[in-house]
Amino acid sequence: MTNPFVVVGADRVAVRINTLATALASGLTVAEGERLDLASAPPFSPVWDSVVVAAKVLRGAL
Repeated sequence: MTNPFVVVGADRVAVRINTLATALASGLTVAEGERLDLASAPPFSPVWDSVVVAAKVLRGAL
């Protein structure tokens, strides 16, 4: 049986989805997500990774 799910997008979208799915499954808070140290963009990860930036924006909106 093949996997029925297909991920299409730019900028390594599958890595972003895996990161968010893991954070949700682990019960991370938005503040904890903001402090993730991700290997998907090592030189920029703590500051510019799109998952971390999204958590910062969400935390500011809460």
